[in-house]
This record gives sequence, structure tokens and C-alpha cells, in this order.
Amino acid sequence: MDSKRNKIIHELENLFPGALKIYNLPLLRKHNSTLSNTLLHRNFNEPPVKKIWFKLLWEIACFLETEQDTAAYSFFYRLPEKADGETDWVFCAARLNRCEKNLPGEIALFSYQLQKLKEINKKLYWVLENGEFFKDNLHKVALLTKREKEIVRLLASGLTGIEIAAAINLSVHTVYTHRKSINSKLNIQHVTTLLKYAEVFDKEMAL
Repeated sequence: MDSKRNKIIHELENLFPGALKIYNLPLLRKHNSTLSNTLLHRNFNEPPVKKIWFKLLWEIACFLETEQDTAAYSFFYRLPEKADGETDWVFCAARLNRCEKNLPGEIALFSYQLQKLKEINKKLYWVLENGEFFKDNLHKVALLTKREKEIVRLLASGLTGIEIAAAINLSVHTVYTHRKSINSKLNIQHVTTLLKYAEVFDKEMAL
């Protein structure tokens, strides 16, 4: 369970840097002496101060503990007004993570500014469109040598075999030998598949 949890957290942090925070329930309990639900089911016109924040998270944790394991709680708070008079809202979604003995041990909070939703949509669209392709073909990309990855990037940029040979100081024959090896390892039948590998595995190809 911990390895699955850590994998999910790692993927979220990569996808949305700084948007996910984990709070330890025993620590939150220390900051709260009552269980009164005075902060639930409301949004906030300003960022909650630390004391209110911890109380809110504790109340959310107590609320979620009575719900299904997959339940989540969401709320909004408004950011301070900018110099130009504009402001923005932050969307927050929280859920409990079960640790040892399947008991709730922490609460995970995902927060993101609404003005960045376009960026989120792009990232989510990428995941939905390419997530399975990435998972199913990562082991193939791992078979490529550093030189082969370089050639994939150059091919994807639009260079011909002759141009690549001149760019990286190789013979044309050597470049085509590498290209044949790339096609075999990635099981590529068409150049559009090569372009998809270059796009989806952009970071991996740069290693």
C-alpha cells in the first residue's frame, strides 16, 4: 500500500509541482482540542491563517473518516488582491491516506489556482492521451543507447540522415545503421510513430 501511495504522490508532484502537500494526522490533532465542525462546508475570502488552516484540515479529516475511502472534500479560498486590482481563487481538494493497520495516518491536500486551470487541462489531456503509451513503451526506450536517443531527437526535429551525419560527425552509413537499430528496438513502422516517441519521451530522450 505504501509503495502504491508513494508512486501516486510522486506522479502528482511531477505533474503539478508544489500543488500537493501531506499533513500528519497526529500533528494536526495536537493543534485541535475540539471536534466542532465550525469551518466545514464554506469557502474563504482570504487565505486561512495557520491556526485556522490546521483546524480546518483536522475537521476535514474527521469528516472524511466517516465517509468512504475514496471520498474527497473540496473548498476554495481567495488570494490577496494584486496591485492591478485582480485577484484569484485557489481550489483545494483533500482526502485521507491510510497507512499502518489500514488506519488514516495523513491527509493529502491538492491546491491549485483557478487561473492556471488551462495549464492543468493541457497536462491532464497529455496524461489521458499519452499515459498508456508511456507506460507500455518505456521499457523499449530504455533499450536505446545515448547516441540512438540523440538521433531520435534530431530526426524528430526534421533533419535528414545526411544532415544528421554532418551535425554529429558520423558517416551516413553509421547513421542509417543506428536508425535501423532504433526502428527495431521501438518496433517503428512509420515515421509518425517515431515522432510520437520523441514527443512523449522527450525527457527520457534527453538523458
